[in-house]
Amino acid sequence: MQQEGSNEFVSALAAGMKAKLIVEVASRASPSTIALAAAARQTGGRWVSILPVPVLDESQEVIKNSGLKDQVEFRTEDPSKILPYCENIDFSLVDCKDENYARLFNLLDVNPTR
Repeated sequence: MQQEGSNEFVSALAAGMKAKLIVEVASRASPSTIALAAAARQTGGRWVSILPVPVLDESQEVIKNSGLKDQVEFRTEDPSKILPYCENIDFSLVDCKDENYARLFNLLDVNPTR
C-alpha cells in the first residue's frame, strides 16, 4: 500500500536530482510509473520501463492517456538481461513484487555522482 503523496515525492525526487536516466522494473503501469514519466519530461531525461509482456498493452494505454507516451521506452525482456546495458542510472524504482528483486538491485549500475 502506497502512502498518499508518495508518487509526487518520487517524481519530485527524480526531477530534483535532474535524473537523465530513470529505470523502472515493475509488474504493471502504476501511479509511480506516471510520476517517473513526468519527472523524465521535466528533466529531458530518458525513462526505461521494464514490464512483463502480458501487461504491455495496458501499460502503454495508461501512459498514452496520461499524455506522457513520448517519455517512455517500454521493454519486455527479462530485467536481468536489460539492466546490465543501462549504465549510469540516475534514478531507479524496482517493484519488489518480483521474487528476484534483490538480484535486480545488484544489477543496477547507478551513477556515482547522483
